[in-house]
Amino acid sequence: LLPKFKTALKKGGHIMFYLKRETGKTGSSATPDDFLVKAGDLKASLTDFEILIYREFSDRDVDMIALLARKK
Repeated sequence: LLPKFKTALKKGGHIMFYLKRETGKTGSSATPDDFLVKAGDLKASLTDFEILIYREFSDRDVDMIALLARKK
């Protein structure tokens, strides 16, 4: 989906993600419907964007990634 999102945005457009981070922990709360992201992969996929916010954190014991970027 990410390539489609990237091409759909015009220059100056913003994209935001709030996703579960893949940790490899056993007993993860992930479901088949979750889009899991490895640490750093999302940021690395958006090198053609200006990263405005990037955070890896835990929310209620769930590892998360938040990202806000602007298309250059």
